[in-house]
Amino acid sequence: MKMRGFIICIVLSVLLLCSLAQASTAACPIKFDVLDFGSFTSVCKPDSTTSEYPAQACCSSLESLVCPLEELLSDEKNDCAATFLIALDKAYPFDLGVVGDLCFAPESPYALSCLASAPAPAPVSG
Repeated sequence: MKMRGFIICIVLSVLLLCSLAQASTAACPIKFDVLDFGSFTSVCKPDSTTSEYPAQACCSSLESLVCPLEELLSDEKNDCAATFLIALDKAYPFDLGVVGDLCFAPESPYALSCLASAPAPAPVSG
């Protein structure tokens, strides 16, 4: 289940739902509100004329923040994924859906390297 919960939160941009879903989990041992998101926020800005995010720059800088924390962020027994996203959104409100599509979609050429070991979500049977 590596990164599964975190990927779902990013792609769906459902910070509130992630927080509610993880309400019965342990508190994250890292205080993300003091983490320096400057490496990400300084490069991941939409182009002023096209409103497109620079995919390679955004994903590379996000990778440097996310991948070292992969185990904590993917642990469904804590609320690290939700608290990370909330702190990131407070530091720099941006379009989580767009960045999620760029950096977390397995088919994206800029997908985070730490996602390579993450299993694909199970198909929904109906």
